[in-house]
Parts: sequence; C-alpha cells; structure tokens
Amino acid sequence: MLVGYVHGKDALTVYVIDGDVTVNGPLVFEQSDAYAALYVTGNLICDNAYVAWDAQLFVGGSLTVKELLATYLTDAGHFSIKGALVAGSWL
Repeated sequence: MLVGYVHGKDALTVYVIDGDVTVNGPLVFEQSDAYAALYVTGNLICDNAYVAWDAQLFVGGSLTVKELLATYLTDAGHFSIKGALVAGSWL
C-alpha cells in the first residue's frame, strides 16, 4: 500500500479509514514538503512499514508490523499510535 502526495500533481489529502486495515505486504508512507495524513481509526497490521520525512500517520488502535518498521521523520512528521505498537524490528 503506497500512501502519499506528489508535489504539483496531487491535491493535499487526509485519508481516513474507519476500522481496521490489514496490508498483505509493505506499507510505504513518505512525504516531502507535503502534509497528507493517514488516519486509521482501528488497528493497522502489515508485513513491513516505512514511514518517512513529513508523513503524518495516526492509528486509533494498535499497530502491528510483522517484520521491519523503519521510521525517519522530520519535525513536521507525525507518528501517533494510541494502542500497542508491536514490531519484529524497529529502525
């Protein structure tokens, strides 16, 4: 699942998913000088996750990353998990 914004091409967006999300594969969410947000009201489960730069990820439940969670956020990025965060490894 690729979430993001292409500068000059896409409109800024807030993605809201009401409920749980399971991604069978990697979740890639990276932003640069753009501020699209992803808000999952329930639990988010994925194999691997990469959240970077100015990405704004909010999870109302728990986040489970079966293998690797990699985060690299600027001061404009947000990574907020209300419930438990479980990851095989976190960089």
